[in-house]
Amino acid sequence: MEAFDQDIAVFANADIYGRRLPVFQNVFGQRFNLGSIQSFALGGRDINFLNGDIYNSHSLSLRYFLTRAKHKIYSIVMRNYCTQPPPIISLPVTGSDDRFPVRRIYCVGRNYADHVREMGGDPNRSTPIFFTKSRETIVGSGATIPYPPLTENLHFEVELVVAIAGNKDGATEVFGYGVGLDMTRRDMQAVAKKGGKPWDMAKNFDESAPCSAIMRASDTPDISAAAIALTNNGVVKQNSTLNKMIWSVDEIIAHLNNTVTLAAGDLIYTGTPEGVGPVVAGETLVGTIEGLPSIEVTYA
Repeated sequence: MEAFDQDIAVFANADIYGRRLPVFQNVFGQRFNLGSIQSFALGGRDINFLNGDIYNSHSLSLRYFLTRAKHKIYSIVMRNYCTQPPPIISLPVTGSDDRFPVRRIYCVGRNYADHVREMGGDPNRSTPIFFTKSRETIVGSGATIPYPPLTENLHFEVELVVAIAGNKDGATEVFGYGVGLDMTRRDMQAVAKKGGKPWDMAKNFDESAPCSAIMRASDTPDISAAAIALTNNGVVKQNSTLNKMIWSVDEIIAHLNNTVTLAAGDLIYTGTPEGVGPVVAGETLVGTIEGLPSIEVTYA
């Protein structure tokens, strides 16, 4: 690259038809936006820019491109959106500067027999129950979260999270694993259930899906029987093992694939063990699974 500053970037060794590209933040290691240029092909690799965030599906380092690469930009795709595009939601990947971009969030209900019993249900094995959360409900570890509106009984549910890498040769590949909290407005859910109404808003609300960093599957130890636990202000509230799940990860993926098309970026919250309970402002939740990064959030 010949020269750049916080306002203008000039790319050397790249045919961009003499265009100068606006940059809204310092380019080195920072997010930036190329105005209406949303994507371009670099040596056959697609680089996509969206709302100041960068998603590189081929793991080509943007820093490397800006400072060292001598490739030609073969095409530029111009798109004008009628409103500001939403930001890309992503999670950190352990041991890497990469981030995992979140596409959809699927959740499994009633996947531990003792939890089914504590909720007044029948734990006999049947077809899994699925519901969804918006990707915008993701919250990273270490966050302080405002207590949500329209509830006086906010419940924690600690869960194994499975991150999907995509599909290859007809099989769904797992990218990695993390620990998540399926936060639930339990009083709202109870009212909806009693009236035979949907309880989507009891599950899918702002900041209701805290999630840890994602550990790549290749780096993850055997967690088939790993301990899963949650503490509230240091007091153990949930304590079980993953081998007590009614449906395994492979079975959950198979059931989902019969209903929807799983794709790269999808997260699956695989259900919670017994011990769910309330959290109030001022309390800190820590969710752990042996061998995986933990999730910690505080409610204000």
